[in-house]
Order: sequence, then C-alpha cells, then structure tokens
Amino acid sequence: MANQQPEATAHQRPSGPPATTGPDKGSDTTGAGAGAVPEADQVYLWIGDDTVAVRCRVHPDFNEVRAYGPDREVPASWMIGLLARHLAQHTAEAANEESAAPVTIGVPLDDFGREVVRRCRWAIEHGAGDPYIKWPHLYQVAVALVLGNHLHLEDVGPGYTMDSAASLLVSSMKNPPADIAMWVITIRGNLQLPGDMWSPSDPPGPLC
Repeated sequence: MANQQPEATAHQRPSGPPATTGPDKGSDTTGAGAGAVPEADQVYLWIGDDTVAVRCRVHPDFNEVRAYGPDREVPASWMIGLLARHLAQHTAEAANEESAAPVTIGVPLDDFGREVVRRCRWAIEHGAGDPYIKWPHLYQVAVALVLGNHLHLEDVGPGYTMDSAASLLVSSMKNPPADIAMWVITIRGNLQLPGDMWSPSDPPGPLC
C-alpha cells in the first residue's frame, strides 16, 4: 500500500500594472485577430522616458524593450511582429490546456466525484494504483473501485467486492448517480483510462 501524503498545489497568476487603453480598445490593430486570442488583453505597452516596452501579465519574464527613434518614434513593424509572435504563444498554451482538460463524457460530477478524480490521479502517479491508506474510508473505496484495485478493496474496512463497494458508494454519496457504472466510466474517462474495467453484476439504484 502507498503511504505518502498527497499535497495540494495552487497556481497563482502574478498581477501587474494596469494597461493603458485608448478609445479604440476593442479594435484589432495587429491584423491577426488579436481580440480572439485568449488573454490577449494581458499584453500591454510600458512607455518610458527613453524606451518603450511590450510586456505581458501572463508571462512576467516577457519584456521586449526598444529605444525611441527620432521624435520618439518606434517602428510599427517591430511592435506588430512582436505582438503576433507572442500572441501565437498564448494560442499554443491555450490549446495545450484545452487538450489536458478533463473529459466531459458520461454523467456530471459533483464535488465528491471531482475529488475522486483528483485522488485517482494521485494514486496512479504516487501510489502505484493504491489509494493513500489514511484517506477517509469512502475515498479509498471510490478510488479502488474506479482503478479496479481488488486487493485494496479486500483490505480496506470489512473488505469489499466490486459490487459491494459500488453499493456502499451509492448509499453514502450525497448526490448518488442513477447509474453507478456510468459514474465509474465518467471518472475513468477523465483519467483517460479504459471504461470497461468493471461492470456491476447487480447495479444498485439511486437513493429515494
């Protein structure tokens, strides 16, 4: 059994100074559809005494600086090319995040279901498929059921079969699904695992 404690992590986005906007804030000045790029409005100009910089609140290390020419001029081609390249990075990152997002097949998941998904990921990545032995009983049963971990189900509490574990979940969940097998398939879909590892011999019905 795995005996490591899972750790929660939080992603915080750094804040930055407010962007300077003009009356035509909503126009597409790059000609490349910048208004349709996720978080494109996070890119802004910083106007200094001798230089102008293009910065981004999403990427705090991004800081492209250019000195003014005569009469404090900056070539538009420099600024447009820079914006196009950096906004392409935004688009690529958004596509990567979308491909990594949970699959929305099957039945809707409530807070308990989403937490089971999170703990299943921990069990796969850190527990070799075993739930953490100090988790609450119900989470251990749910994770073991979803991952098809027969040995853990036999060891936890009084010991369970796949079907008795499913019955326990339905009788204990605040919002039990009408089809516990589809609930398991939904979670396995979120984890990108095959959905046919377990099917109930006598599916328990919802609570009245």
